[in-house]
Amino acid sequence: MNKSIICIETSTDVCSMALYENKKISLLKEDNTKKHSQLLAPFLDSIIKECNFEIMNLDAIAISIGPGSYTGLRIGLSFAKGIAFSINKPIIAVDTFDGINLEIDDSDYCIITRGFGENYFIQEYNKGKKKGKIKFDDIGTCQNKKIYGYGICDGYEGLNFVEIYPSAKNIGLMAIEHFDKNIYNDIELLEPNYVKHISYKKNKNIRT
Repeated sequence: MNKSIICIETSTDVCSMALYENKKISLLKEDNTKKHSQLLAPFLDSIIKECNFEIMNLDAIAISIGPGSYTGLRIGLSFAKGIAFSINKPIIAVDTFDGINLEIDDSDYCIITRGFGENYFIQEYNKGKKKGKIKFDDIGTCQNKKIYGYGICDGYEGLNFVEIYPSAKNIGLMAIEHFDKNIYNDIELLEPNYVKHISYKKNKNIRT
């Protein structure tokens, strides 16, 4: 089925937007200056003009839903919802790690993105499938595994790490699969995956 999907990725400091037409990427815009609120509208305007595309011809809007930056996810989803509401089109939420995972061909590994403090969002995988639940922890818990992802800090040079930044191009590929299966999300109820039910380690030096 022919389709046109605008895809948005704002889960990290990378702001990324892509237009897919008939299952092929037409244009990709990316910037890593963490200026999502300033870049999304110009990206969309540029894509529409450069591709000679009418926004009303969109079939869906895809959004990277997390885990990731609280602010980035909130900005991206708000923008995606605005488009979806204005043209009465469905929204497709894609797990951020599922997008990154499309770039990986490995057996036993972790995908990570930077959280805050010294902690990261961590998801273990085995042969492309998720293993257990996502964790919010120190990256050292993955030291015996191959690690893929984005946002690793200095000081972890000894880890077996391969950088793969979240991109709208992969969100689009996942969104096409969802679209073909008629998997959409309720625009009004959809919220970012902030990874809420997390157990934080209490700092013993902080008095309560």
